[in-house]
Amino acid sequence: MILGPLYGNASYWHDFDPVDYLKSLVTLKRPAIPPVFEDTFYPTMNNSMWTISYEFKCYLLVLGFGMAGMLRRRYFLLTLAFLCACLQIFNRISSIPLPHEELSRFIMAFSVGGSFYVFRHRIPWNSTLATLAFLLCLSLLFFQPVAELGVCVFLGYSIIFYAHHGKHLLGFNRVPDMSYGIYLYAFPINKILYWHDPSLNAYTAMAQIFLLSIVCGALSWYLVEKPSLAFKKLFRGKRIQATDHQTIAS
Repeated sequence: MILGPLYGNASYWHDFDPVDYLKSLVTLKRPAIPPVFEDTFYPTMNNSMWTISYEFKCYLLVLGFGMAGMLRRRYFLLTLAFLCACLQIFNRISSIPLPHEELSRFIMAFSVGGSFYVFRHRIPWNSTLATLAFLLCLSLLFFQPVAELGVCVFLGYSIIFYAHHGKHLLGFNRVPDMSYGIYLYAFPINKILYWHDPSLNAYTAMAQIFLLSIVCGALSWYLVEKPSLAFKKLFRGKRIQATDHQTIAS
């Protein structure tokens, strides 16, 4: 609503459809707005937002699986990850890809992450395996059919290990969780910087985008995300009180 008119054309408000815009917000899709950043590479306001609807669908799947009792089966998520990985490899090598490829790819990544959690006490965690996993991930990047699976499994293992055991990285646990804000705001910051200076050096741009994204991520955390998470504690407190009242009454 703010950046769109600034970086759109003269007919921005004439072409703006509030109904389509609200529908895009409710369905967690990229904002349905008139063209912005025209005549640039990826002329959109925030191309990072395409992942949000898929992420939400994965949450709904977990809710559905949980209500159906499927998550009680230890190997359910691992089996789901395996099946989605097979579909993903088939999509990459087949000349006739299967429908809903993006959704199956997200479910693969989501279920791999869930499997790491389910088997966290049975998986061996050490720096040697983390280093080997990282190197294996790098090598698989040159083979398109299994590149994304390699990122999910092997890079995922390395990230989880160093996030929990990396001595020099554990200090980040004292920093507010700004990762999601950094991810969301980096794209529009990138577009704005290059819109004003198309000849901007790539390394200079990366440094500026990184720093500005941290600032925006921090603002998002303190002004939006952290206050929103406070509601969860409020509802949890009410549920505990209701349980206590039921216990006393019985």
